[in-house]
Amino acid sequence: MQAGLSARDEQLRAELVEQVRRDLRVLAGQSAANSQKLVDERFAEVVQLVEAARRTDRERVAKALEQITMRTGLASKPRRPRERCAASLQN
Repeated sequence: MQAGLSARDEQLRAELVEQVRRDLRVLAGQSAANSQKLVDERFAEVVQLVEAARRTDRERVAKALEQITMRTGLASKPRRPRERCAASLQN
């Protein structure tokens, strides 16, 4: 009877070890998926911040160019694109 109980204990231990291994694999997979999701979310946030900064920069440059144009008097005679091209070739 002792030998039967010992064999049964070994079988239960082996099953328990295998169940723990399966559970750990599942947990590791879930953890990796959650980590990847978090990285993706953070990357999306960084992209949005960069785009917002670029938009702000473009607005500032446009405003500065507008001020330069107004101060130099170039705004008085708007030229069509073809005329601007021809004028730049003459200079």
